[in-house]
Amino acid sequence: MKLLTTLILLYILATGCANIQSPPGGAGDTLAPNVEYTEPLDRTINFNEDKVIIGFDEYMNRGKVLENLRITPEVKMEFDWSATDLNIKFTEPLQPNTTYAINIGTEYTDYYNNAPKKGFSMIFSTGEKLDSGSISGLLSAADTKGKYLFLYKEKEGIYPDMTTAQPDYFVNTGSSGEFQFVALKPGNYRLLAIDDKFQNRIYDDQVDSYGTALNDVTLTEDSLQVSGINIHIGAKSDYQGPQLISASSQYSGIANLLFDENLDRSTIVKENFKLTSTNGEVPIIGIGTNTKTSSELLIAFDANYAGKELEIKVTNISDSTGNKIQDTASSFKFLVDSTYNRTDFVISSTNLNDSTQKNVSPFFNIIPEKPIFRVKFSKIPDVKSLINSAYLESEGEKIELTLSSENLLDYNFKSENPIKENAEYTLVFDTKGIVDIWGLGLVKDTLYRTKFKTNFAPKYSKIGGDVTATNDCNGNILIRAINTSDNSKYKTTAVDGKWSFEKVTAGSFVFEVFCDENKNGEYDFGKVIPFEYREKYSKSKPYTVNENWEYNEIKLVLDE
Repeated sequence: MKLLTTLILLYILATGCANIQSPPGGAGDTLAPNVEYTEPLDRTINFNEDKVIIGFDEYMNRGKVLENLRITPEVKMEFDWSATDLNIKFTEPLQPNTTYAINIGTEYTDYYNNAPKKGFSMIFSTGEKLDSGSISGLLSAADTKGKYLFLYKEKEGIYPDMTTAQPDYFVNTGSSGEFQFVALKPGNYRLLAIDDKFQNRIYDDQVDSYGTALNDVTLTEDSLQVSGINIHIGAKSDYQGPQLISASSQYSGIANLLFDENLDRSTIVKENFKLTSTNGEVPIIGIGTNTKTSSELLIAFDANYAGKELEIKVTNISDSTGNKIQDTASSFKFLVDSTYNRTDFVISSTNLNDSTQKNVSPFFNIIPEKPIFRVKFSKIPDVKSLINSAYLESEGEKIELTLSSENLLDYNFKSENPIKENAEYTLVFDTKGIVDIWGLGLVKDTLYRTKFKTNFAPKYSKIGGDVTATNDCNGNILIRAINTSDNSKYKTTAVDGKWSFEKVTAGSFVFEVFCDENKNGEYDFGKVIPFEYREKYSKSKPYTVNENWEYNEIKLVLDE
């Protein structure tokens, strides 16, 4: 009997395993997936079931499908897969006389990561008719993938509070930024574009980046489809100034400052920082910023304060949105480290030599109006030892260069007077007396002499034209010109419908035009608290600007 039972079990296992099928296709499968059928059919009315089936024509990446599936209005549901069929079971009653829409965007894939050629959508109604209203448009952002559009319906003349209420409808956007809401009833709707950080479908103030639309959308029985809506995502709201959260010392003569957010770099100047000891003020040699983030600063000062307690006080600095530092979070005491930085002191970025007529760019920016020699050190130099260490020679004439710094390691030597085009010069850089703030000289101190010619200076152009607004602009019309060839940017305000830029580099340009209603000089993406619509905005077609060009016939239109 035991032997017979064992044979029966083996037979069942063998035949059962034989019925298990692997996904069709293989490594060479490149066909896009499709939806073969749905239950119920698309556009069904009087729907009274608690289940929907979406049948695909092949095995799917199930996680990707569920990530991209949305149903509006939102309803609680559970998912189950049966081979290539997705079973959706509603776990709460559907609303009566309501049209539901199921959408799956274009970001999902099949088992072999093939994406569909288009997204999937279907609608069905629990009543006797289908709501056919729709709102569509384009989201603009640095990266639109994974962002959301929230849609709120006006109820009894009031829109829901976006900080506490979830939207009536929502869709997420793919890499194209296109969005569409379907199966909408007639009524008034408000849009919000959002980077929903917590994925809670609630606007979280000072957490979520967002943007509002130019106005609300009204759907009527005579006008149920509204398209072409442009909306942009800006930065998150910020009402508080930066805070100094720590100050420390890694080496004698160096203080490391850390703020809770990025600072406006234009406010990072020595006048806004005060360093004191018990005996009085300590002179600040210089301030350096991290190239990637302006929330981290280095303060250089006299290295003879090793082992002493100092206090740093910060005033008048702002964050990137203009909020000034708070008095209660602007000072910090720290103990100066006793260690001197004894690592080798070298010039880490320069290629000066004696080759004739050599272009030393990027260390020398040969623009006749503003010749600049740039040098980078491995450690912080004593600024006093850099003064008069570099100058130009030409036809027996010595041209003095003034010193400035971009940060604690990068320094510029600049001629205050224009130099001649198509002329030969010698750059002299004497490093013999240069020392770091700890008194150590360069590992290799020498006299550099580099010859170059100024026969390749960039040629500037002058551009301008007219700007008109198709609707009233209750503010200034601002034009922002972006050279996409070299990423240079220019901004001006139109006067009596005219605008111009006196000096731009050559390249391919696009022009952004916006109505600066609050006259703050910046484009505003709108507000949630209190609610405000975004400012009117248009973007031009590309224009080509050539060298030494003067063209004043560019016509721009603010068409919102």
